[in-house]
Amino acid sequence: MAIKNDTKKDMVKSTQPNKETDNVKSAKEIELESKLLKMEEMLRQLIQEKESQSNNNEPKQAEPMQAEPIHQKVATNAEELDEIPFKTFIKVMSLTNHTLTLATEGMGRGKLYNFVDFGQMQNIMYEDVENIVHNNRSFAEDCKFVILHPTVPRLLSLEKSYEKLLDKKTIEEILLINDKNKIKDIFSNTTKSIQETIVSIITEKIINDESVDLNNIAVISDLYGKDIYTMAKEAKSRNAV
Repeated sequence: MAIKNDTKKDMVKSTQPNKETDNVKSAKEIELESKLLKMEEMLRQLIQEKESQSNNNEPKQAEPMQAEPIHQKVATNAEELDEIPFKTFIKVMSLTNHTLTLATEGMGRGKLYNFVDFGQMQNIMYEDVENIVHNNRSFAEDCKFVILHPTVPRLLSLEKSYEKLLDKKTIEEILLINDKNKIKDIFSNTTKSIQETIVSIITEKIINDESVDLNNIAVISDLYGKDIYTMAKEAKSRNAV
């Protein structure tokens, strides 16, 4: 399955442990558990942040689609992973700062899920999520969208990619960070798609004459390889014509 894409649009066993040999976990197992817990916490924060925004800005109403509650623990074996029914609704959030369209079949066919804004969420059945990821692996691994469920990413082998995932607040507020080394670390260690989203958000701020930290923009520009401030000013001039 493919996702249509242009400059403004992405169509986008367990076993009982041996008491004599398994009492001490290997360094690799400890590292994996740490990464999984970190991913779980990041996903939980994303969901809490979005739900908090919804509660503050929207009147309460019944939703036609309800996502499954987030598990308290990341699944650690095949039995747990296999428990997700195909008809379960899974929350999916766009991390792309323009229209993103995800299709369940190749050549942009099948069911289409349109995300208009960065941070927009939709409830998508697990069966469709699986098809989207399977047919658009690069989009999923580059974090153009994020699956807000601690079990599904591991089931679809995305835990490695999600080590580079940034939460919505960090993406939006990276310019507010006072530590330039921290900015470098955050921007350098995320995915190309999230980098593009950060640059796009900064560009919009400049075009809209919002107050921005030019020193921090310079730091990101050096890492990005282009002068973001100049790019934004040129874009604003073109739009004014």
